[in-house]
Amino acid sequence: MVDFGPSGVRQKSAPPAYRPALSAPGSEMVSVAPEGSGHYIGSGASLAAAAVAGAAALVRAYHPDLTAPEVTRRLLDTAYPSDIPRLDPYASLSLLQDRTTSHAAPEAPAEMPPPPNPAPEPAPSPSRRQPWQRSSSSRPWQR
Repeated sequence: MVDFGPSGVRQKSAPPAYRPALSAPGSEMVSVAPEGSGHYIGSGASLAAAAVAGAAALVRAYHPDLTAPEVTRRLLDTAYPSDIPRLDPYASLSLLQDRTTSHAAPEAPAEMPPPPNPAPEPAPSPSRRQPWQRSSSSRPWQR
């Protein structure tokens, strides 16, 4: 496995890749920050490995009877050839789908009665202000 960035180029500091069997995005990846606020940009083969592991998990979820070598073979058989420098995420994910199975549309849900008319909301009292309204006081918290 080898990582590369959105431009299709590997980082200069990346270790040399010796004919990887599979490559995935792993450089300049945007994700949720570890603390859960904001985002961060990370790089490395571990991020590429996570993308491949996610693809393998999707294959196993769709075909739970496949063995690990069969999942590996399916990923390798549906990957782009190595001479194409960029990964098309839509095409790579759509190639994981099994095109031989026809998926029938689900039945239409039963007719649901319309919801009852809700009672009108009471008008806000003068003491309740909306948070986006400006206060005439220089100290809105001291009302």
